[in-house]
Amino acid sequence: MRLIGANSEQFLEFGLDDNNLVIEGEETNRIRSAIFSPDGEFIVTTGSAGSSSPEIWDVQRRRLLRRLPEHNGPVNSVAVSEDNQFVLSASDDFSVILSAVASGDEIRSYNAHQNRVTMAIFTDADERVISASSDGTMYLWDKLPISRSVQALEGHGAGVDTIAQLPYDPDFFLSTSATGELSLWNGISGTLV
Repeated sequence: MRLIGANSEQFLEFGLDDNNLVIEGEETNRIRSAIFSPDGEFIVTTGSAGSSSPEIWDVQRRRLLRRLPEHNGPVNSVAVSEDNQFVLSASDDFSVILSAVASGDEIRSYNAHQNRVTMAIFTDADERVISASSDGTMYLWDKLPISRSVQALEGHGAGVDTIAQLPYDPDFFLSTSATGELSLWNGISGTLV
């Protein structure tokens, strides 16, 4: 099996051997989540059970660049900001960590959920973060630590599985729950549409 990516300047192929990512002879843990940066320069991966540190891989050199700050539990998903400068990691430890791509340093930790965080994404031109949890809540956060604004978004009766920003209107996003609900949200006001 092959993981293939392309941008306007290059085509690359990463080998997947028994669900393990192999890049230039290095092998990671089993892949749980992987995402290309918007510019196609790097991939961020998370491993399966027990892996608590996301990894950034250089696409052109096909090698590990750095490991990001470690969580106290497995990482469920990662997201990369549109400007390629930040990574979000959502974890079973009930938290989301914002890390700098260039240094690998933790910029901020988001802590409000009462159960595992299933997903986190950037929204509103990378100025805000939305996190979703098995506890049935979502939170809308200001990205940077200058302001600690947080808004609880409630409307699902069960755990929230996924969230996705609408590509044609970044002011809105969708969420799905464990009960099969699909909800449309206003990402500016935090209200259910």
